[in-house]
Amino acid sequence: MSKQKQQADVEELEFDIDVNSLSDEEKKIYEKLHNRMRQAYLKKTSSLAEERKKLESEMEQLQRQYQEAVQNLQQWNLWWQSEGQFLTGRERQESAEDYGVEADPRAYSKEIEALRRDFLLAKQQYDNVIKELSSKASTLEGALRLQHELFNLRLQHPDLDVDRVLNTAKERGITDLELAYRLAYDDELRKKAVDEEVSKRLEDELSRRKSEQAVVETTQATRRYVPPEKPATYAQASEGLLSALRQSGSKWEG
Repeated sequence: MSKQKQQADVEELEFDIDVNSLSDEEKKIYEKLHNRMRQAYLKKTSSLAEERKKLESEMEQLQRQYQEAVQNLQQWNLWWQSEGQFLTGRERQESAEDYGVEADPRAYSKEIEALRRDFLLAKQQYDNVIKELSSKASTLEGALRLQHELFNLRLQHPDLDVDRVLNTAKERGITDLELAYRLAYDDELRKKAVDEEVSKRLEDELSRRKSEQAVVETTQATRRYVPPEKPATYAQASEGLLSALRQSGSKWEG
C-alpha cells in the first residue's frame, strides 16, 4: 500500500465535527487524539503493506518459474515427437542434451507441481495479509469513530465516566454511545428530571404569588359606608346628627 493510498484512506476517516466551535483547550485535546489515532493507523498498515508487497514479488517470481517449466515441458514434447521416441539409451541422452531438455519428463512434472504448491501457499499468505489489513483498517476506523463519539459525549456531559459508558455498551451489546450513556446514568437522569420538574413548578408558583401580591399592593383602597351604631339615648342621637351635619359642611346651627 503506497503512502498516497494510506493518506487517502485516512482522509476518509475525517468527521463532521466543527473544530472552530471548540474552545482552545478542546481543540488541543481533539487534535492530539486525532493525530495519535492517525499515526497508529499508518504504522499498523505500513508493516502489513510491506509484507503484501514482498508476497506479491514472490508470487510474480513463482509465476515466471512456473511458465518457464511449462515451456520446458512443451519443448520436451516437441523433441520427443521429433526424435526422442525413436532413440534409446545413450543416444537419447545425448540428443536431449543437444536439444536443451531433460531426457526424463518426470523432472518437469515434479518441478511444475512444486511450483504450483509454492504459488498456492504464497497466494494463501497474500490473502491472509489482505484480510488482516482490511480488518485492522476497519478496527482502526471503528476506534476513530469511537473516540469521536466519546469526545462529543464529554463535551455534552463533562462528568461522564468513560469506562461506565463503555461497559454498559458492552453488556447491552449496543454501539450507540449516546444510548449507552442514557442507560448507564438512568437513575441519575431520572432524578435530575424530577428535580428539574419540581424546581420549575416551585418557580412557577412563586412567580404566580408575586404577581398576585403586586396586584393587591397597587390597587387603591376604597372606603365603604358603615352605618352608625344605634344610639342608646336621645342625647347620643342628637350628638350623632350634629356630627354628621358638620362633616357634610352644613351651615345649620342648633
